[in-house]
Amino acid sequence: MFANVNVTNGANGREWVPGELADGWLNNVAGVHIGGTSMEPVVRDGQTVLVKKIGEIKNADLGCVDIEETGTVIKRCYPGNEEWVLCSVNPSEVEDPMRVDPTIIRYAYPVCGVMFEL
Repeated sequence: MFANVNVTNGANGREWVPGELADGWLNNVAGVHIGGTSMEPVVRDGQTVLVKKIGEIKNADLGCVDIEETGTVIKRCYPGNEEWVLCSVNPSEVEDPMRVDPTIIRYAYPVCGVMFEL
């Protein structure tokens, strides 16, 4: 579903260094600004996640899901024909899973990256 990204270990205390992105990797990618702590430690409040506006969400994928009357959430997704279960990833703030009828989901995009600030 996702293109391979060449990321290499950094030197001199740098954790990562830029690699080369496959041609077209950024096609159909959008940034979503995060508000809240349900994605910590993966993503912090105020950061931006990248979502791929094509592809499907598979069991246990992180996904950006827009739900009628609820709005947009980013959660660990367990899609089903009768119900989607959406879970927070933050182990420090336990939340009950969201149970959503798939007919009220406007869109669901897989998360494909996180933008970290310098």
